Amino acid sequence: MNSIKPLKELRKKQGGFGLMQIAGGLVVLGIMSKSVLTMKNNAAEKQEFEALGTMIADYEKAVALWIVDQGGSALPATYTDTKWLKDKSTCGYSSGGSKAYLPCSFDFTNNPWGKNPTTKITNSAGITKANSQWPTIQKNSTNRMAVGAAQAAEKAEAISVGDMAGIVSYSDNNAGKITADVNVNNSTSLYVRRSGDTMTGNLNMGSNSIDNVNVLTAVTADFANNVRATSFIASDLVKAKRGWFTNDVAVGGDLSVNDIDASGSITVDSRVTAANVYTGRLWDKDNSSYYVDPASVSKINGIIATGTSTISKLNGNLQITATATKGNSCSGTGRLAVTTTGALLTCQSGKWESAQSSSSESGIKGVLTPLKGMTITCAVAGYLVYGKVDSDGVPWVKVASGSYQRGNYIGMTTVVSSRYKTKSISVKLDATGIAGSGVYRNDEFYSYPVCHKLWP
Repeated sequence: MNSIKPLKELRKKQGGFGLMQIAGGLVVLGIMSKSVLTMKNNAAEKQEFEALGTMIADYEKAVALWIVDQGGSALPATYTDTKWLKDKSTCGYSSGGSKAYLPCSFDFTNNPWGKNPTTKITNSAGITKANSQWPTIQKNSTNRMAVGAAQAAEKAEAISVGDMAGIVSYSDNNAGKITADVNVNNSTSLYVRRSGDTMTGNLNMGSNSIDNVNVLTAVTADFANNVRATSFIASDLVKAKRGWFTNDVAVGGDLSVNDIDASGSITVDSRVTAANVYTGRLWDKDNSSYYVDPASVSKINGIIATGTSTISKLNGNLQITATATKGNSCSGTGRLAVTTTGALLTCQSGKWESAQSSSSESGIKGVLTPLKGMTITCAVAGYLVYGKVDSDGVPWVKVASGSYQRGNYIGMTTVVSSRYKTKSISVKLDATGIAGSGVYRNDEFYSYPVCHKLWP
């Protein structure tokens, strides 16, 4: 039978913390919690201080750009806010600047520790200075003077070490104040004024791009690789591996490119050297009524081919629009024209004459095919001789009131000897016209002038 142990003995065997031990543990936990909370607060504040430093660097860069745009003529002034670096019309301010160096939303009061600086502008001996001072770093009346100012200035310095190196400097003090100084020598500035400037040396982009160029004007433009232009290029000389132009190109000298792909206009005063040209139409710069359009109609003043030229696949689409009248004077042997009815004419011996037929007929019949239905006459030995070409292209000749006789073909000429009364006359008819000669009387030969007349 188990006996019940005394309460005192049971208490001796139970474990646990005493009151003093528990109190000590609570003190340790409180210290640790406060330490963790302080570390979290410090990390959050550091982020805020660095964000303030970023804003300070952006502000100082805007100040430097504003000074450059003044071109050495910045008026001494003191500014106590950021409006002077904003476009008042865009931001809706009654006062402020006329160009946007900072966005409308930029304001130091957006940062828990930030306040707008006081910026003083001075200008002397071509050097413009801007001294900006920020009030004490403070939030909710809690000072984080030395640490906050140092962290913000350090961040601003790190951002400005690149393109603002040598232009802006930062300092801070134990009172939590930050100071920034911008010094711009207007004769040797690292920046080009947005309103326009003159380069005194070379501009090296370091393999970076120049974007959104409207008009590019140069005495010489030499590109080792490709050129892409979405607007206007004006230069005396352009050399490039390849050029893409979506707007206009004007070159006072030579344009030398491997390939040219242009949807705009290319104007060149001298020569164009290119392996391939891709464009809709090529125009004569002196007379815009002449042009070459590979995919449509081209209009040119003349074509001179010194070698062997071949025109293929016209498919009946070669049209001669110049008109002339047969028998009228012309210049340029071999020139082509057409009559008002479409008959082909060529310039022969200073006159427009019917062109030789391209008929498949051979001999004199083929030569005279274009003269079907025509009649010609001239006088010899006091008599008229006549020639005509019938509807089949067959030549006929007669003397005076005699009957037409079919010609005897000799090569490309038809000849008929006809005795009319006491005279014998030889009549010759070919593509140039009619001729009469050879007159006999009483079996004696008399020489009469040869009759010769061209086709009308």
